[in-house]
Amino acid sequence: MKRMDLLRELRTSNITELKTKINELKTQLLNMRVKLKGRELKNPLSLRMLRRDVAVVNTILREKEKQGDRG
Repeated sequence: MKRMDLLRELRTSNITELKTKINELKTQLLNMRVKLKGRELKNPLSLRMLRRDVAVVNTILREKEKQGDRG
């Protein structure tokens, strides 16, 4: 259920909010990669989930940009 709420929230966001979200996620991803190399990361699977979140936000951003071109 948490995932669906996130998708619903992202779809109602505007383009600038989505770009901000991508930057935040990429910063988190960078920090997690550093922790992974330093063997401080407790759950390496969370790295995969974060990468997927970045991909989802990118997909929604592209959809919104295409809709803006048509309208």
